[in-house]
Amino acid sequence: MIDLKITLSPNDTKRLAQASAQALDAIQRVLEASALKIDRAAKLLIARGSKSGRRYGKHQASAPGEAPATNTGRLIQSITWQTVNQGLVVEVGSPLDYAALLEDGTRQMDPRPWLKPAYEQHVDTIVTDITDTLKKYL
Repeated sequence: MIDLKITLSPNDTKRLAQASAQALDAIQRVLEASALKIDRAAKLLIARGSKSGRRYGKHQASAPGEAPATNTGRLIQSITWQTVNQGLVVEVGSPLDYAALLEDGTRQMDPRPWLKPAYEQHVDTIVTDITDTLKKYL
């Protein structure tokens, strides 16, 4: 699985250890909402993003730098998110071996990023949401 993780600083982690159950619950909800935003954006980039690569019969491939074009839907179906570390870390990604190859490229293929652009679409909102929640409870 390739992952983008949203984690807290060591200082905030210490403060969280002393936080109320209500504060922890609020922070977990924000992290889960953030993961869901990235999950949805990644799937939409693959399913509906612009594709301008080569045509193979009826299939329109993606060009370098574009999210991969979907053919079977397997990549989209494999994208998941989960919470770990007692809900204080969220992971978004795909367990498929070729997911990372598409994201980062290979010696023979330029990258077709789908996860990092999904994260970048929402990073400002995610940081604001997390910061606001931390300020409210810590």
